[in-house]
Amino acid sequence: SSGACVTTTDCRQTPCPTGYYCDLLNGACREGCAADSQCPQPGRCDIATHRCECSSGAHPCGGRCVVESTASCGAACAVCPSDANGTATCTSGQCGIVCLAGFHLCNGRCVPDSSTDSCGASCTPCGAGANSFATCTSGQCGITCLTGFHLCNGQCVPETSASACGASCRVCPTVANGAASCENGACATQCNPGFYKCNGACLSDSILACGGCTPCPTDPNGQASCSNGSCGLSCNPGFHKCNGSCVSNFNLSSCGSRCSACPTDWLGTSTCDGTTCGIRCQSGFRLCNGACRSETDSRSCGPSCAVCPAVTNARATCTNDQCGFTCNAGFSWCGGQCVIDSITSCGPSCAACPGAPADATPLCRSGQCTSKCDDGFVKCGGGCCRATAVSAGESGTCILIGDGGAKCWGRNYYGQVGDGTYMDRNIPVDVQGLDGGVLVPSVAGDHKCAVTSGGGVKCWGSNGDGQLGIGTSGGRYPLPIDVVGLTEPVVQVSAGSVSTCALTTDGGVKCWGYGGTGQLGDGTWMSRSRPTDVVDVAGAKSIATGSTHVCSVMQGGGVKCWGTNNVGQLGDGTSTIRLTPVDVVGLSGVSTLAASSTHTCARMVDGRVKCWGKNDYGQLGDGTTTNRLAPVDVLGLTDVTQVSAAPYQTCALTSDGGVLCWGGYSFSTPTSVSGLSSGVTAIATGHWHTCALTVEGAVKCWGDNYYGVLGTGDNISRSTPTFISGE
Repeated sequence: SSGACVTTTDCRQTPCPTGYYCDLLNGACREGCAADSQCPQPGRCDIATHRCECSSGAHPCGGRCVVESTASCGAACAVCPSDANGTATCTSGQCGIVCLAGFHLCNGRCVPDSSTDSCGASCTPCGAGANSFATCTSGQCGITCLTGFHLCNGQCVPETSASACGASCRVCPTVANGAASCENGACATQCNPGFYKCNGACLSDSILACGGCTPCPTDPNGQASCSNGSCGLSCNPGFHKCNGSCVSNFNLSSCGSRCSACPTDWLGTSTCDGTTCGIRCQSGFRLCNGACRSETDSRSCGPSCAVCPAVTNARATCTNDQCGFTCNAGFSWCGGQCVIDSITSCGPSCAACPGAPADATPLCRSGQCTSKCDDGFVKCGGGCCRATAVSAGESGTCILIGDGGAKCWGRNYYGQVGDGTYMDRNIPVDVQGLDGGVLVPSVAGDHKCAVTSGGGVKCWGSNGDGQLGIGTSGGRYPLPIDVVGLTEPVVQVSAGSVSTCALTTDGGVKCWGYGGTGQLGDGTWMSRSRPTDVVDVAGAKSIATGSTHVCSVMQGGGVKCWGTNNVGQLGDGTSTIRLTPVDVVGLSGVSTLAASSTHTCARMVDGRVKCWGKNDYGQLGDGTTTNRLAPVDVLGLTDVTQVSAAPYQTCALTSDGGVLCWGGYSFSTPTSVSGLSSGVTAIATGHWHTCALTVEGAVKCWGDNYYGVLGTGDNISRSTPTFISGE
């Protein structure tokens, strides 16, 4: 059919060449395919038409079948164009582009979604007005105003525009004496110079509305003013401004033009003359360097406030505005200088001191010749005396001396020392009015009493409860005074804390003072300011008074007690208070008694000692700290001649002159006192101190030295017996 000559070989016997197939009807070779292998791949041979076809998903391209892709797309075998912001695609033989997120297709390219040149699917170009820039958001064109502008009716106007203020685009109202403005989206007012805003209006300066709406403060001593929007104050004559107010020029807290207080001085009075502060010193003082100084102050002497020069061994003085000096204690002016006092050169006369009396040592004291009694001796008359008896109480001590007088020392608030003063004494001083012929004073807490040679009684000190027996209650008496109403001579007196008892020559007992705990023994609770008879004690031999209880040795050697009994100090086997005397149980053969505030002791005729009552400090001496309602033996004592009791301790004097004590926290059985194993004739115990009288008539004391009760000339406590002062 093509006009070419071909071999007419029967293809049923000889295969056809490539590109031909065998027509089985006539055995001729015809152009076309006979099998898939004769077609381009991927492809197949259509047996019905003997023509090659591309497989599904492929298409002919340049005589071959190719798979559809962006490199060979469609029948034209086109290469699909690419985009930097998208991906090329080939779909159904057509090239396309898929844009990345944030981009869209415009005119065959991917552009940003925010592009104002091609906004949205329509690729519309966006326009902007004055004071703004175009935007594309969600495919829609818009505008954004520049800083300082806001959108009003599609236009960007200044944020300060009074004709379009804030989001509502409000037109701000005009104000007299000012101009409307817009501040932070709200209408405001800008006042003209000299005017100030007040409640939306512009007002001129005045003291009622100065610099705004604030009225200027007024002052009764000045005139308020307003200038340039600021309040002012002009003070009247005689006044000045201080902390916003007009104050007097004479005001001590702001004198003159100052706004600070004038200095004060506790020895003077501050002054102000309208200009300057000053100080008016008290009488006897003068102003020196801004402070009031004593006119006798050697550091500021005379009108010139001179510092007086120092002198060796002396202190400078200022007298009548003239500098001087006084020799130090222990020195005297002698030979043009202050020299130490001595018995060879004493006082301004530089004289030697004469010899001292017996039992004394010569001294030069404060420029005067004197003497000091030897250890344990005390002054009396023109010489030194020995003590003959000693007595101690809660806060004081007394002794009898050889000339028959008495000396006391210790606390003196109530005048209980008896020297006519209320000054505490730490050395022995004379009891005034007891010049001789008295028995040893009885020392209590705040009062003392003594028996006179005529059988009377004198007391001194506190009389708060009538304990002085003078017929009245109250007051303090620094000198001995006679007890009234004693019809029988007295042989012994014994003072308690707030009461006193006396033993008469006929064996009767009389008491007076506070009676609220039954210690007066008259069967009542009443206090008495005059002596009253104790019932049921006829034939008493001696008495001992504690703080609020009393005991008496009877003729037969038994003992009766009355008053407070809270810890068994009455020894009747109970703790019941007694308004009248009761017998101490199981006790006979008693010689003498000693009583403290809470316990009682008895010296037996055979030299033993028994005690009863409170025992918390071991003061009963039985080796325990157990309270006893009836007498118990003090351990180890067989030859005692005297016993003395204090609230927290007890002491005993033995026949060989030794002293034993017990109690006071440390010892529940008798213990020897250091240095007093012999040579003692009498002892006396106070609350926390003890004294002993030696055979030589000297007195030694030890213990707590509160109020100077040891008589050593100081208030230093002593743990060993120490001589009392001889000065």
